[in-house]
Amino acid sequence: QPMTPVRLLYPVSRLAYMPSLKHIARFVIHRHISRDLIDDLDLPRRLKSFLKEAQIYTENIPSSDEIAET
Repeated sequence: QPMTPVRLLYPVSRLAYMPSLKHIARFVIHRHISRDLIDDLDLPRRLKSFLKEAQIYTENIPSSDEIAET
């Protein structure tokens, strides 16, 4: 059966939902180090405060290892 082209009512840009590099970096750092150890890192104070900001949509995302275990 041939594929039928889909015409969207409202164009969707894939770039509109792309997370920023700083979001990705914060996410990766939080996966490797707990929030209470951020102050022990040899980083500038401003970067530490950025890393300690709560991010609701990244706090409880399971890692791929955790997903594989279930």
